[in-house]
Amino acid sequence: MGDNSENSTITMTIFVDDKDYNCQYSIDIVIVKYENDEAYVIKRNLNKNSNDINAYSWAEIPTRYEYAYEKISDLNEEQKQELSRIIIESKKQEKRKPANPPLSGFELFLRAVNNYGAKKN
Repeated sequence: MGDNSENSTITMTIFVDDKDYNCQYSIDIVIVKYENDEAYVIKRNLNKNSNDINAYSWAEIPTRYEYAYEKISDLNEEQKQELSRIIIESKKQEKRKPANPPLSGFELFLRAVNNYGAKKN
């Protein structure tokens, strides 16, 4: 089994090439804190004026977006693949922009799901 990893601000991704099952997959690991019935994830502060570029804080995990996941569950496999390509392309475009701050992957995901749902209806 060949493994490697990659990290970002709030996740660590482990890539696995599993020869026993003839498949490749990845696992994202995120640190989550639960407090007062709310969930939080650690996130890097994007304040360019700060002396500490490695300052982190806890950001609340949104729980009010279940509708997006419901929309996805109604899609067939071909539509899910198309939506995945749209999300990946929007993430690539966002990475090319200057950070002011950049849109998060989650924000891009929600926009793509909402736009895809509007386009299909």
